[in-house]
Amino acid sequence: MITAMQKPWYKHPMVWMVIAIPLSAVLAGTVTIYLAVTTEDGLVVDDYYKQGLAINRQIARDQEAARLQLQAQVVVDTDTGFVKVSFDKGMMQDYPVELTLGLRHATQQQQDNFITLQRGIDNYYVGRAGSAAQAGIREGIWHVEISRPAEAGNQAWRLSRRVRLQGYSRVHLQSGPAS
Repeated sequence: MITAMQKPWYKHPMVWMVIAIPLSAVLAGTVTIYLAVTTEDGLVVDDYYKQGLAINRQIARDQEAARLQLQAQVVVDTDTGFVKVSFDKGMMQDYPVELTLGLRHATQQQQDNFITLQRGIDNYYVGRAGSAAQAGIREGIWHVEISRPAEAGNQAWRLSRRVRLQGYSRVHLQSGPAS
């Protein structure tokens, strides 16, 4: 009969436990380093000062949309990438010829889409995200923004909202009260 002291070292469970703990730490560290090197830091902003200045411009655009009492109903089909917008011009003189729809993904900047919407019949605007090969918008959390840049005699404005897009989604954008 072999006693515990006569067993070879590799047959003692305590030896494997002592080896397993540091080995798991080394493996976890290796995986962490691999992920840090191979993934993109999409949420890191290089210049915070410029971001702060841009916020003031965004607030002015939001206030202009509130002054004009603008509203829009956006319909997004995430499978095909088609977008249809019913736009209420509020106190604007007439409807713009085209609008810009920005779909910004909450965490992955490479997923962002900027679509030029062409005016159709009455107050409807239509457009499509990407080319036919890359049609579609991933489901998830998005920042939806309809805007028009400043033109001769017109202030820039925007309507925006953070939403979850799934399949065929409807988003109502409404300007807040003017302050």
